[in-house]
Amino acid sequence: MAREWAALSEDGLLNNTIRDCLVARMELNLCDWAYLQMLDAFSKAVCDDGNEATMLMAYLYCQSGYAMRLGRHGNQLRMLFATDHTLYDSGYYDIEGVKYYPLNGAESSMEICDASFPKEKVLSLKINAPMRLAPELSEPRLLKSANLEAFVRVNKNLMDFYGSYPTSEYDGNFMTRWATYANTPLNELLKSQLYPTLKKELDGLSQLEAANRLLNWVQTSLVYEFDDKVWGCDRAFFAEETLYYPYSDCEDRSILFSHLIRDMLGLDVALVFSPGHLFTAVNFSQEVGGAYLTVDGRKFVVCEPTCVNGAPVGWSAVGKEAEGIELIVLDKIACDNDYMIDLGDNRGTPDRSDAGNAGAETTDYKKSLYPVFAGGRYGYKDAAGNMVVPCVYDSVSDNIQGDKFMYSASKDGLLTLFDSNGKETVRGIEKYVPLDLNMINGEWPDLYGIVKADNSWTLVDFATGPLQDDYCLDEYDVDSVTYDANVYCDPDSEDGKTTKKYIILKRLDTQKYGVIELMSHAVIVPFSYRRIIFDEADKSKVLVADSDKGSYMRISLDRP
Repeated sequence: MAREWAALSEDGLLNNTIRDCLVARMELNLCDWAYLQMLDAFSKAVCDDGNEATMLMAYLYCQSGYAMRLGRHGNQLRMLFATDHTLYDSGYYDIEGVKYYPLNGAESSMEICDASFPKEKVLSLKINAPMRLAPELSEPRLLKSANLEAFVRVNKNLMDFYGSYPTSEYDGNFMTRWATYANTPLNELLKSQLYPTLKKELDGLSQLEAANRLLNWVQTSLVYEFDDKVWGCDRAFFAEETLYYPYSDCEDRSILFSHLIRDMLGLDVALVFSPGHLFTAVNFSQEVGGAYLTVDGRKFVVCEPTCVNGAPVGWSAVGKEAEGIELIVLDKIACDNDYMIDLGDNRGTPDRSDAGNAGAETTDYKKSLYPVFAGGRYGYKDAAGNMVVPCVYDSVSDNIQGDKFMYSASKDGLLTLFDSNGKETVRGIEKYVPLDLNMINGEWPDLYGIVKADNSWTLVDFATGPLQDDYCLDEYDVDSVTYDANVYCDPDSEDGKTTKKYIILKRLDTQKYGVIELMSHAVIVPFSYRRIIFDEADKSKVLVADSDKGSYMRISLDRP
């Protein structure tokens, strides 16, 4: 075996082969298990199914960076792969605390070479991104409920692959078994045909209405049957498998429903286990009644995808006093925004009681905005459902500063800022830098920043817009401003609310410095000095400036 390994390693004999395999993995976006299966199939195609194929596969797999060991049972050579997962119904060998599973064999004992390789990594059974397998579509299948219907076609090549996927758990948590299936992103081919149909029927509904329709669709369009009757054993499905095979059970429906809610409504979902049963719970951002569970202070309302005759959000077959309840909050899955549902007038406002800053009080959110998606663009609605910013933007976001809101939207690389009513305050921004002003006596001062628009930098009040043209900064070096160091407060202020604040700015065109008093928006020291620092003895009143002649002078910050 050592002699054959040396021969494979000689003079870079297989370097091109290894490179081609790694390129194929990247082009097809293969997960670790798929890559191992590809190497196995390739080696058998080259060497037939035997010890030579095992040796070739082991070499390619090892040189691709994965941890493996070679073992012998009689005259049979076996490769063992390392993983942190615990595979169900599979024996493994513990080698220095790492689990190694034989591939294509189930021998209870063997001789194993324990030689390790630098930087080897264990195989993961998580699938973090959709794979691009060659499409071979199934026949169209109509799934129809009282309020939703859709035809689905699934890639049969993907079904074959999922059929080989080993069931496992990790971190000693049996809930991760189902989470692995639920956290696997749906194939893009399926989403492109299914989600636009569902979105068309759900756009404009509230969170609760949309969730109820999706829940009823899963409950009533699929046929329920026990795994042991269909498969002869327990078998969980990836979401695509539930849409492909004629029968499904509680865990399959819960995994599928969790995808629909996360992908199309953007809400967090938990899988919940009660002995003998799996169901879901959803963290709505509007108030929803019914049975619920609390996770880290968040309310997850029960949704039962298995109720074949239909049952609304909040209905539960499991009592509050049920024992043995376990749950796991699923990963957020990045979904194409084209599939996100515009949740209409009753979307609700997320809980922002901390206003994004420690010590800030709960705010009145009646005028707060939330983003919507329509016609391939983004905009804002207010809490009453009125469209206050049209859907013409490439992206939108909200930045919370104390009890004030600043909303931003971008289009063609330029930003526009809005106040809490959707009123445009600043537009055409190439870049903006908020000034980091500390809270004064529990209250926030006006919000200021520096924006670059039309190739010039301007000091702005984010609530009201740019300051007067007299205070345009022209060109200055944003990176030269250290906000904590160059923003100063007057310690002599009696109430703290009228504290003077100053910022030192540097103009690029002249390499000169000046000082702006933010509260009155005044340039109190012109841009005529090479360097400006505050006097350590009295920062609020005096600064020291370096003139063009190389001499220093003390300047009062009182208005000249």
